[in-house]
Amino acid sequence: MATTIDRDHGEVWDVYVREWREGRATPGLKNPGDHWGTPKTWKEFFYHLIRQPVPIDAERFVEIGQGSGKYTEMILEAYPNSHVVCYDVSKEFLAHTRSRLSEYANKGRLDTVQIGNDYRSIYKDLERREWLREVDCFCSFDAMVHVDMQYLIAYYLTAMEALKDNGILSMTVADITSDKGFAHLLSDLPHVFPFEGRSCMQFRWQSPEIVKSVLTRLGFNVEFMPPLCGDIEFVAKLVNRQKIDW
Repeated sequence: MATTIDRDHGEVWDVYVREWREGRATPGLKNPGDHWGTPKTWKEFFYHLIRQPVPIDAERFVEIGQGSGKYTEMILEAYPNSHVVCYDVSKEFLAHTRSRLSEYANKGRLDTVQIGNDYRSIYKDLERREWLREVDCFCSFDAMVHVDMQYLIAYYLTAMEALKDNGILSMTVADITSDKGFAHLLSDLPHVFPFEGRSCMQFRWQSPEIVKSVLTRLGFNVEFMPPLCGDIEFVAKLVNRQKIDW
């Protein structure tokens, strides 16, 4: 994918979606991002990280970085009373999701919101909706592998404020401790180095120890799933919400 080093993070993904639409990014994909995993792994992700831990009567879901909306669609189909709010930095991915899942949007079961520069922007939107401490599940798959901890903590804190007691945070992040992760770190070096920290599609590496240390401090019990794709895949239940000034 052609990129320049002065684009902001949202524009990096906007370019990817536009190139997919023009047939220039991984030709043959039904939706942008479909090369991340397979239909089999998508279903396994959904079962282990959503369907198994989240009760079937759950109503309020928050998804960050929904991409083309494949997991969004699974939630809407599996949970008959569900309303999903999707947040993404990419206006192009949001538009694709709205178009692809227009039936649900027209029924008032799907909303899409672009993430702004304010680290509390999702929190403020959920506060406006009167969803704080009312969310059943807060999730993100295949997106937070690209998010540094300094930004990720804003999403963790928002989840802590938004979830009900015993609500579920489900997420995948990049695992530097796995063999696949270390191989990815090495293979990405020539592609990422010229960006010198500017926005690109590089992975932002975590470890299970970091995930557990941070989320435990916020009041979550963390359970790691057997890795399906070499990332850290976890389900965290909010059991002791902390009072943190952020």
